[in-house]
Amino acid sequence: MLQSIGHQLETPIAKDIIMNLEEAQSQYAQPFHRIREDITGAIDETTSILQFWEVMSPWFRRFHDCDDPKQQLKLIPPIIHTLMLVWQYSRCSVVLPS
Repeated sequence: MLQSIGHQLETPIAKDIIMNLEEAQSQYAQPFHRIREDITGAIDETTSILQFWEVMSPWFRRFHDCDDPKQQLKLIPPIIHTLMLVWQYSRCSVVLPS
């Protein structure tokens, strides 16, 4: 949905509206720009989160599909290890606010 909104904000009609707002020195021009920036940021953040989810997803599926509790216990250490790696990598790639 975010990508759809992002595409809509990049259409010639949306760009024309923004240009007209700027030319008219409308108070709505800046909020439009902020919305575009917020949507772009949200798309980037979502893409990053999905990248990490893709790493974890196979492990969760295997755990979910497993009927044997002993086998589930064997899956926990690699799940935790993978989760730790995802957490470490995501912390390194994200700039935390001060």
